[in-house]
Amino acid sequence: MSEPEPEQSATAPVGGSIESRAAAFPEVERTTSSSGHWIELDAPSEGELLRSAVGLLEISGRVGRGERGVHDVVIALDGSQSSLLPSGIDLDGDGVVGDLRFPGRGRDGTRGPFLRWTTDFGDVVVQGEIAAARNILRTLDPERARVGVIRYSGSSSVIAPMGKVADAARALDQWSHRADWTGSSIASGVIGGLNLLDDLPADETGAGRRRAVLLIASDGLATAALSGRTGAMARSPRIEEKLAAREALRAAERARKAGVWIYAFEVINGEDEDPGLLASMAETTDGRYVYVDDPNQLRFELPNPDYVELRGVQVENLTLDDEARAVRVFSNGEFDGFVSLAEGRNRLRVRAELPSGERLELERSVEYVRPERPYPSDTKRVESLRDSLRRRTEETLALPPKRSEPQQPRRRAVRVQVPNEPIAEPPAEQP
Repeated sequence: MSEPEPEQSATAPVGGSIESRAAAFPEVERTTSSSGHWIELDAPSEGELLRSAVGLLEISGRVGRGERGVHDVVIALDGSQSSLLPSGIDLDGDGVVGDLRFPGRGRDGTRGPFLRWTTDFGDVVVQGEIAAARNILRTLDPERARVGVIRYSGSSSVIAPMGKVADAARALDQWSHRADWTGSSIASGVIGGLNLLDDLPADETGAGRRRAVLLIASDGLATAALSGRTGAMARSPRIEEKLAAREALRAAERARKAGVWIYAFEVINGEDEDPGLLASMAETTDGRYVYVDDPNQLRFELPNPDYVELRGVQVENLTLDDEARAVRVFSNGEFDGFVSLAEGRNRLRVRAELPSGERLELERSVEYVRPERPYPSDTKRVESLRDSLRRRTEETLALPPKRSEPQQPRRRAVRVQVPNEPIAEPPAEQP
């Protein structure tokens, strides 16, 4: 049977552009000690106003050392034929989960132009890769980070050279889809990323020590080997996959020697592939493997070049003389929790203790106003708060992580407080 011709192309739908993020990136208030350690809050902002029927606010931040957000990042996306197959979830949120249009026809159920392979092209794997990449870009500081984008299949090509975060976001918005039957060589993605990092000019931003990071998005399976490609057609698919996996691990070792972290994101593909290869690659470089079951909801941040571990964190509302609920402290210096608010102005205080005994402190003022009538969104907010408290409590009980959670390294919760009383429901709206 003849293979489909790559006679059509398509551009990724524009969404989530962050070109203006450079101007919007918040100036983060910090407290820095004489030893160079600092504590900062992502939320809430100083003077923030909460208008809700429920006086409960999430607080989050981190403790670190050195410059914040100083990274050189290459995002490598799988552009092989399999990336145009269904992911098995409704990525574009249109209420329809795309499926194969011609199951059992052609290779992997494909037939004809690739735009007709599935019943909803917005739900194919590569759309999930792009969505995950966009969310990752939103976590980078556009004033400090340098980012490049490459596409890989049987080989790799540069989509966006190392440069501004906004340029990488624009490249994702303009991603051109095409059918590519050369297979998936994850090794080519790693090598292409390393070459892009090697070609970087000297840092003239004064940003300090940078950390090189390679973010690989894949559907989890290496199917094409770089070595001896002229004889590739004579090899069985099983042998080809073994060679491709071996090359990928060798490429990861090369990244380790170059001091490059690998963060591997396996985007859901409707099948249950063994994540061992991607996890091993990430572990080799002290990076992380993340199974992405909902790319649009991915919350991921690269650790600072010099993150620190914490002995503990105490979050208090000084106005109420009350400690925060469900406070979590993670091994990379991050922390979060929920704090109750009194009506009017509230003064919050965060104290973090390092293993050395050194303490850092930061205060913030927020204001809470209870509206006369509950907003329509209050019911949903109560449900969301209850769900978050439940999930965070489960995390602290040392339950085995779900496959959808980061696997390497595991985040370590060292302190938790769970409220005994239920969250109050918003008052019923009066007619």
